[in-house]
Amino acid sequence: MQQNNDLGQAVMRGLILGGSIGLIAGWFGIHPLRALMTGFGCGILAGLTKYKLDQKKKK
Repeated sequence: MQQNNDLGQAVMRGLILGGSIGLIAGWFGIHPLRALMTGFGCGILAGLTKYKLDQKKKK
């Protein structure tokens, strides 16, 4: 049960940070919705990567 919670936290952090960075990129001329969705996608991948690395460290 704890593993699912850790995964959810890592992905949510990634979504929030990625979305924020995406919206900031929107200030510099990128279409805001496209920047937001790209940020969300990158945030999900970053969260999953962090989760996998943390699992490797625990072993």
